Amino acid sequence: MRGRWGELTLRRVAELAGMSAHCDFAEQASFDTDEGRGRPDMVVRLPGGRTIVVDAKAPLGDGLEALEMEAGSRRTTALGQHARLVRRHVETLAARSYASLVPGAPAFVVLFLPSDALLAAAVEGDRSLVESALQRRVVLATPATFFALLAGVAQSWGQERLSQGAERVAALGQELSDRLAGFTDHLARLGSAVAKTVELYNAALGSFDARVLPHARRLREAGAQGRKELVVLAPVEERPRDPRGEPNEAIDPP
Repeated sequence: MRGRWGELTLRRVAELAGMSAHCDFAEQASFDTDEGRGRPDMVVRLPGGRTIVVDAKAPLGDGLEALEMEAGSRRTTALGQHARLVRRHVETLAARSYASLVPGAPAFVVLFLPSDALLAAAVEGDRSLVESALQRRVVLATPATFFALLAGVAQSWGQERLSQGAERVAALGQELSDRLAGFTDHLARLGSAVAKTVELYNAALGSFDARVLPHARRLREAGAQGRKELVVLAPVEERPRDPRGEPNEAIDPP
């Protein structure tokens, strides 16, 4: 139950820090080391593919007993034993070399103690414990300090998401600009085709007015009048405007 206490507290701190999505609880994963099989309780994923390995299996029995004792020799002995067991666990973690076993792991491991009082008891039993652990690249953390660590990581993830969002917006903006340029080219070619069509229509209408219509009038005057009146057609004056230029700017046909 003491072991589960550490693991459950570790999970709860990750939830409170908003880091559940970036914390892998490697409860079934294990790694072969020179010191035996190693199994981290948590792997915290950092932006950029880095990770932090967390272990919550520190011995707690003597520390809990010492916290319940009154000041005296028995309490001092229990504190010293608690500090020795924690130091031994630090040495075990340092020897496992998680940094070379877990993909993306940094050069340190977090040893999680589920209570600030347990860390204080260990330091009271061995004043050099924290410094010695840091020299071995092992960081002693409690719920409060580990929450602060995860909160900083969560902020880094937030900045990472903002950066990725900005890059995504820039990429989408560039793609939209390219598509607009391509669509404008299509419109320009269509406008040129329309302008050419207008030119051909007006030319055909001019030929009709000059060559066909006079002959039709002479036929009518000679008595060959049809049942329908001839419709007078007007030339098309509107020109398509250039999507790349000013409104109503004529497009020169290709």
